[in-house]
Amino acid sequence: MKKIFSILAIACIAMLFSACHKDGIFNPKKKIHKIYGSSSYTVDGNTHNFSKELQEVWTWNKNNTLAKIETYSGSDIYSTETFSYNNKKQILKAEGTVPSENSTFSIEFKYKNNKLIEASYYYDNNLTGTYKFTHNKNQITKIEEYYDMSKGSVTNHIRALRFILPDQLYQTIEEQEKKMPARGSKGYLATVYEFTWDKDNIVKMVTTEPEEMGDGEGYSFTTEFQYDNYNNPYNGFWDAEGVEIFGGFCSSKNNIVKKNIIYKEGDFNESYTYDYTYIDKFPLTASHTQAEANYSYTNTLEYEYK
Repeated sequence: MKKIFSILAIACIAMLFSACHKDGIFNPKKKIHKIYGSSSYTVDGNTHNFSKELQEVWTWNKNNTLAKIETYSGSDIYSTETFSYNNKKQILKAEGTVPSENSTFSIEFKYKNNKLIEASYYYDNNLTGTYKFTHNKNQITKIEEYYDMSKGSVTNHIRALRFILPDQLYQTIEEQEKKMPARGSKGYLATVYEFTWDKDNIVKMVTTEPEEMGDGEGYSFTTEFQYDNYNNPYNGFWDAEGVEIFGGFCSSKNNIVKKNIIYKEGDFNESYTYDYTYIDKFPLTASHTQAEANYSYTNTLEYEYK
């Protein structure tokens, strides 16, 4: 199960935000067809390797819109997601099934003046999460996350974000959410994400849990990003990429090479590095590594394009 959720995070599409596109439009110059994954970890000098496996298959419509994403667990399909659009080719709805869990999920998007203003996440037909977006011109600068933890798991709820943010940024949010205090209230403002941009890339994200929520003491930390000069294949998934959640985030134009997480306490900082090989200015392989005292973990993706 852990492996599958990692796959979902990595796939996160970041489809909705590029400065030259409307929110919710994904029309990349190079279209992903298949994604393979492999990994390894080292503990106390002993390394364990996991061989390459198919993780996702992307199917495209004749009008170049994304039709379907199938996610795999071993040789079996773990989940299937299909996408529907309005006449402007903006994503209106993403619907998914997870046969092994006998569950369904869907994400609905609302726009105003071609900008994503709200996304709603349903798990087994129950509304479990709502996201509200703030823009500065063509860029999303803040996401307010409201949800009901009495319906659906944190992992299922967070999955919705994959349709809005760049994949590495979605991974970060997923990792951060798992570390936050447990919540049980209904429909409250759970988390606020604020973004700083440098041209077409997100260089800083501040994650805040309001003081009146969780354990009553609040929760805040900063994540900083550095980039290469090559093209991010997810860029525009929603807006032509997005993952910030569903459509408007306008995922970053380039690929993250380093991510630093800085906690307010100052003694729990984390650092991740990303390495790539390229083809036609797009990633052919992408690896990220987390290293701590006696432990390191590396996950590698291999892209096959149409």
